[in-house]
Amino acid sequence: MLGRPRSVHLERLGYAVYDFGLSGLWQSLFIVLLPVLILGLVPEESKNTRLGELRVISQAVAVVVQPLAGLLSDRRPLPGGRRLPYMAVGTALALAVLPWVGLAGSFLVLVVAICALQVATNLGLGPFNALIPDNLSWEGRGGASSLRALVQAVGASLSIVLVGLLAGRYSSTGDRGWIWAAIAFLGAGMLLSLVVTFAIVRERRPGQLPASSSSGDLSSPPRASEWPLGFGRFLVSRFCFSFSMGVMGTYGLFYLRDRVGLDNPAQAIAVVAVLAGGIAAAFTYPLGLLSNRIGRRPLLAAAGALGIVATAIVLGARTFWHVAAVGALAGAAMALYIGPNWAMATDLVPRRRAGLYLGFTTLASALGPMLAGLGGRGVDFLNGRAPGLGYTVMVLLSGVLLGLGSLLLFPRQRHKGPRRSGS
Repeated sequence: MLGRPRSVHLERLGYAVYDFGLSGLWQSLFIVLLPVLILGLVPEESKNTRLGELRVISQAVAVVVQPLAGLLSDRRPLPGGRRLPYMAVGTALALAVLPWVGLAGSFLVLVVAICALQVATNLGLGPFNALIPDNLSWEGRGGASSLRALVQAVGASLSIVLVGLLAGRYSSTGDRGWIWAAIAFLGAGMLLSLVVTFAIVRERRPGQLPASSSSGDLSSPPRASEWPLGFGRFLVSRFCFSFSMGVMGTYGLFYLRDRVGLDNPAQAIAVVAVLAGGIAAAFTYPLGLLSNRIGRRPLLAAAGALGIVATAIVLGARTFWHVAAVGALAGAAMALYIGPNWAMATDLVPRRRAGLYLGFTTLASALGPMLAGLGGRGVDFLNGRAPGLGYTVMVLLSGVLLGLGSLLLFPRQRHKGPRRSGS
């Protein structure tokens, strides 16, 4: 760690950049690389089932590990800080496990490798989630959360593009070297993200944290009276949005191949990622600053509305240009959603237990793709009854949940108090 940040923007970057590598890793794995690898490990008729099972099992690991890692960093600061040492250990373990994804010669070995990778990355991600509420007031969280969302979007888009192109070359040539190139790129992204984080962030020692962060007995579990007001509705809403994202993230490549009829869906996803990522990158940060002025909820509701429009277009997609339109809408929805949603989470949680409660927040995010993955067997079953029927049902369900998730963000009666997460 090299001292205090030189500017507000650099400080915010320090609280965000770690997610560049992790977002790129997991988005490109589940959207591109794992579907391609699974096609070589399981029968064609069970590809959605196996991919869904893999997602469910790995997300279950994340659901358990991430809150526990956040809680551990709340209770047990290490000599190097509350959060950064855990992030370093998690990254080191992830780099050691990642090659086994490429070495997997059976579906079982692939499952074990992905689960081990989830343990390693979430050991770092749980503590990382608490950096913003640890160090920033309400006024600074919108910008920092949106910068984190921007970093996520750029990391995911760049990784999906490059991994998609490399996976497309593997599909065309059968040369395993393209898979190893993709894995090496993902590992380099994680390592670079950690190094930049350590270069920028200077953690406060536990005694230097604001009173609201350090007061209270952290060795005891939180009481029911400590549960933040409105946090339950927020978690259910986050689950609804993440389920919808999980549907396209899990089955998107197979949908483009089987339903839309694209010859090289991996490369098509790479092109669409450029479009979606570019739009998200252009608007995420300013929209996060806007959320400090008008509140989080209006932007999140707009994200849900765009998502519903995108699902309607998905149902009728028959050409690449239809898919490109969905990508553009998805990029706009991402810009509206990711930053304000995370800012709303940091508004709601108590600072002194930020690692634990933000672990619950990411748990809600993990449950969405996890349950979407459980639908893999149903997708294969319905597709066997009528071509594309399983995909249609999942997309319709996504649209319904986007609407429900938007409605849940608006409480029946606005409470009075110092919190301003939705004002």
